[in-house]
Amino acid sequence: MQLKEKVFFLIKNDTNSFISGQTIADKLNISTSKVKEIVNLIKEDGYIIDYSEKGYRIKNENRVLSEEIRKNLQKDLHGIEINCFKEIDSTNDEAKKNGKNHFSIFVAPKQSDGKGRCGRKFESPGGLYFSIFLKKDELVFVDILTIRAVVAVVRVLKNIGLEVGVKWVNDVFIDNKKVCGILTESLINMYGDITDIVVGIGINIGTDQSKFSKEVRSVAGVIGDGIDKNLIVAKILNELSDIFKIERGIIIDEYKSYLIVLNKKIYYSIDGSIKEGIALDIDENGSLVILENEKIRKLSYGDVSIKL
Repeated sequence: MQLKEKVFFLIKNDTNSFISGQTIADKLNISTSKVKEIVNLIKEDGYIIDYSEKGYRIKNENRVLSEEIRKNLQKDLHGIEINCFKEIDSTNDEAKKNGKNHFSIFVAPKQSDGKGRCGRKFESPGGLYFSIFLKKDELVFVDILTIRAVVAVVRVLKNIGLEVGVKWVNDVFIDNKKVCGILTESLINMYGDITDIVVGIGINIGTDQSKFSKEVRSVAGVIGDGIDKNLIVAKILNELSDIFKIERGIIIDEYKSYLIVLNKKIYYSIDGSIKEGIALDIDENGSLVILENEKIRKLSYGDVSIKL
């Protein structure tokens, strides 16, 4: 653990009370001036630190993405690599470029060039954005990874009391507005074999809706700012670690229970063509089963919207 992280946790662990600079210095065998220097570095990360004659106290630890994630990880994830950024172009791109270790994560509160499905931009003006780098050979199951990630996110959001649903295939909704999108990308070697996988998750937590474009503002929902982002990341990672070990059929059944499109008229686009049908089911591969002009077809990719 870096010296800055040690100072952070000493201040953070003294919950709702102050810890003196001398106490920190004694515990870490450094000078009080060094403590002050490190505290200033922590402030640069966005933390508000109160200071009085009693010492230091962190006020807004929930607002900053940091190594604090590790504190709430389950045992099998304690050693994962955590890379935190104040802002980044794309956490998925960063994971693809610099991911090496299985289950390492890349996390930021803002992206300048977030990636969406089908080559679209994922607007990321402020919220929670992170990507998980996975080694294919270390996964128990490599199938339906996007659906597995959706189930992990839904479980966590439901557990904190939010009423959420899923629009096939990768969008999480609250009150008919999208609050989360998920993008899975594969890395392929020179022989055309998949070697690594990146799962990107973007959640509108504490997002200022005025920062979205006019088009996105009308369809994007926001989860309130009083949520511990570090805790949410840890809980989703914990769920994923377990979900990646569960056979496909069980996850498909759970995913199906969250869908908001089943038995409804939908529009769907594929290869630039917009069609209409009724969403009937999800098959064992996660494809959407549609009744179109009295014929059954299966949609393995494309965009879906509910016909109101």
